[in-house]
Amino acid sequence: MVYAIHEDHFLEVEKKLTKVMRKCAKLGNPFTFEVVGSEIRTRKVNGKEEHHRFNLVNVEGTAHVDGWEFIATLEIHSGGNVIKRYNTEVDLPDYFRTSPNICEHCNTSRARKNLYVIRNTETNEFKQVGGNCLNLYTNGLSLEYVTAYMDGVIEFDKFNGVFCSSGTTYYPVDEVIGYAAHIISKTGYFNTNAILPTKTLTSLMLNNGMTKGVEYVNDCLRQSRFDVRFNVEDFARDNSDEVKAIIDYYKTLEDNSEFVHNIKIMLNDGYVSYKGLGYLCYLPQGHAKHIEREAAKAKRLLEKRIHWGEVGQRYKNISVDSVRKVAAFDTDYGVMRIYNIIIEGGTVLTWKTSSYLEEVEKGAQIAFTVKAHSEYKGQKQTEITRCKIA
Repeated sequence: MVYAIHEDHFLEVEKKLTKVMRKCAKLGNPFTFEVVGSEIRTRKVNGKEEHHRFNLVNVEGTAHVDGWEFIATLEIHSGGNVIKRYNTEVDLPDYFRTSPNICEHCNTSRARKNLYVIRNTETNEFKQVGGNCLNLYTNGLSLEYVTAYMDGVIEFDKFNGVFCSSGTTYYPVDEVIGYAAHIISKTGYFNTNAILPTKTLTSLMLNNGMTKGVEYVNDCLRQSRFDVRFNVEDFARDNSDEVKAIIDYYKTLEDNSEFVHNIKIMLNDGYVSYKGLGYLCYLPQGHAKHIEREAAKAKRLLEKRIHWGEVGQRYKNISVDSVRKVAAFDTDYGVMRIYNIIIEGGTVLTWKTSSYLEEVEKGAQIAFTVKAHSEYKGQKQTEITRCKIA
């Protein structure tokens, strides 16, 4: 059976269950558990959603000796029996809900607090027995073992799906980036060494909701002598497209640094704790720098637009840096596509063709004929034809 244990409870549970597991093994029946995954569960506290991580723990083992297995404990009450199941795979007869306080091994009736339901795995016969008879009846299935086994399952039942009141809270990554992007757009980005880090302002919004969050953010800005102030409308503005672009950009980066490695794990996980907020709060700034670099690169490429080669001359084995499709339009003869082919040295060649180019790797070799030297919107162009890329 799989139980969901809050991560902040897990160390306590694991410590207790390790003792149970050792005791059960010593008594001849294995009781094992392992973490098989995790999931985020959400609850509302004072109208605000909280996200918590739960470890998913698979429990295996059964109290089973010489053809008899332990099924349930019956807590005896005046109005009936409270059934605590420890084997959920077997259908328990309804009889045990109101069965009398009698051990069906010694047939004695006395003021017991508990009876124990066992089942014969060969005949499917059920019996309820007292603790003293349990060991005799099952030829080794002792109350000591059953108690240890019960302790293990009860520990899981006690914590199964239970939130920790002061437990670690997680935040959806898109929400974190969205708040950080709004804040950076007005204050700029400040790292954790600054007087008022972007991480601090973002956490105020995450933990207090829109209205209260704005109040707290403005109080911090005022105390830190910032001239900037926010209103609810600043954060209500939809920036989901910007957030998606930021996430997509970082997910496609090569995992070539510890920073990028950590970021990609957080983004793929979908949630982050307070410890990881600093990473995600930087992402809008990092993405903005990427956009600036791309714009500067595009500008440099425009500046490098020169007339290359001789018109009518064919060239071979020219190394390609990159290929970009800049336009496509319908003609009477089909779709015409325009590609900018950047070759070694940053020179841009323009190729108009009906062919569709797959992705071209950097360093590929190109052969072409210079068709014309021209100008477009004040920029020099080298038009090529009969292009082949290998």
